[in-house]
Amino acid sequence: MGHEQVTTIGRARTGRWITVDTGSRHLHTFRAKLAYAPAVLRRADAIAVRPQTREETEEPAALLERLAATYRETRHGAPHPTPCLCHTCLVTPA
Repeated sequence: MGHEQVTTIGRARTGRWITVDTGSRHLHTFRAKLAYAPAVLRRADAIAVRPQTREETEEPAALLERLAATYRETRHGAPHPTPCLCHTCLVTPA
């Protein structure tokens, strides 16, 4: 299905830039950010991502956040263990 798998560019724990294909359900709080780092721009060019303005990226980021939340709840939902260390449980006050 569309948007279940996304390609992301980010920093690894080592501090190096990496490109990863991952399920959107694993990502939280999609943020549209302007990229200036040459390493990021090279990686984006390698996966054929065209440069966009902030306005052009905010709408798909919001859509992906809604879809990811739906995927987490409907397709991969299960009772949370106690104590649960998932993002939602950690940021939601009890």
